[in-house]
Amino acid sequence: MHEHSLAKNLGYIIFNKVNKNKPLRPKKITILIGKASGIDKEFLEHSLKEHIFKGTVCEEAEICFKFETPKIKCKSCSYETEEALEKCKCGSVDFEIVAGKDVYVLDIEF
Repeated sequence: MHEHSLAKNLGYIIFNKVNKNKPLRPKKITILIGKASGIDKEFLEHSLKEHIFKGTVCEEAEICFKFETPKIKCKSCSYETEEALEKCKCGSVDFEIVAGKDVYVLDIEF
């Protein structure tokens, strides 16, 4: 399960931030999921709640998710769009995803 490995990495980042803010407890943890990341929100949430946060200072924290729409950029002319394209207006078919592919901790409220 890819989401469980990701939850471990996110947990590491979250616990580091929580430890720096002792004795405060996290109330809300917001995680951004890029829609092009292929991450299943339910699996990620389950991994965090049941395997990473259970029995820790983060157990009672609300977990919120925000989603980022993918954005592509033409490597030839630098045109950016959120639309799916087969070919850019300049004629190029060489694109890169510049947003919406990552998953990261957006915010932790104490």
